[in-house]
Amino acid sequence: MNSRDYRPGSVSRRNGYNLRYMKDIIDTLYDDELIYRKKGKKYKNKPSYTAIQPTEIFGTDLCLMALETSSDFTGDYAFVNKQSSDYIPSQIDLKQLDQDQTDMNPINSFLESHSWPMKGPMRRIYSGKVGLYGRIYCDFQAIPKRTIRIRPTSLIDEVPVAEVDIKSSHPRLAAQIFEDIKLSRDFYREVSEATDVFLSKVKGYFRAALSCDTRKSALGAFKKFEQINTTLDFVLLEDWMANNLPNIPLYIGWSGKAMNLEGEMVKYVMLKGIDEDKVVLPIHDAIAVKIEDAEWGRHAMHEAWLKLMGKDYCEVDIDYPDSTEGLGTIDF
Repeated sequence: MNSRDYRPGSVSRRNGYNLRYMKDIIDTLYDDELIYRKKGKKYKNKPSYTAIQPTEIFGTDLCLMALETSSDFTGDYAFVNKQSSDYIPSQIDLKQLDQDQTDMNPINSFLESHSWPMKGPMRRIYSGKVGLYGRIYCDFQAIPKRTIRIRPTSLIDEVPVAEVDIKSSHPRLAAQIFEDIKLSRDFYREVSEATDVFLSKVKGYFRAALSCDTRKSALGAFKKFEQINTTLDFVLLEDWMANNLPNIPLYIGWSGKAMNLEGEMVKYVMLKGIDEDKVVLPIHDAIAVKIEDAEWGRHAMHEAWLKLMGKDYCEVDIDYPDSTEGLGTIDF
């Protein structure tokens, strides 16, 4: 909605648009309640653009259009995002990136002939430097699951999917590395019962305490979660950790390393899938596979954990699609 966007040679001008016609179009769509519009402001510093988006009348069509989109399998499949200004990759780091690219090439070549919603390439992305974060990302994992259960009803090669998910992944990894113990399957629930703090708050605490780099920032993040979290809740959980798992590092951003370990595990399972003709899609610390491959996925995740960690302290859930009668979530 700015005249400079319609200058000679611009994409808009080449397609026959000018600002006056576009304003008429936008006004008509707005008057007919087909779009929402929030006008921008001409601030001297950081002006804001006019925001326009379709109304709910197009919701279903837009959802289906988004799910049917696909991205080209091009570009680098392994790289460092938001690289630190003082970071100089070591020879070990460069070797790791080269290995990732070598591994991601056959993974993408194998997957390109298969079908799934929001199809696109798999990329291993580090943040800051090699060794931090390092999960495998794709557009598929952005499909909603909790707010609207779209992803659990998705298809791979026209077959319903099941999701194989590591239970309490970051605390479980930390407990094995720093305490050499295997957490129970219901770790979060046990902490909730021991501290008399709601289960959702327990999960929120570990999310903040393991990902934030200071206690102050962790407490601030904890209080901003959806449920009403208090400083008392935080202290109760903090004290429980001091008395039960004192060696686990809190408030140093350790989750960045945990996510890197998850990336290694998921990559291992995806490579294993190529050898055994199994389509594996990454979902952060979990994977999606065809429903018929759910048991295979469970064993593959345990195998990946054992190979990387030396001992199999892994626990997983299998989340079956809602339409599968009599199954639901199966614990192993």
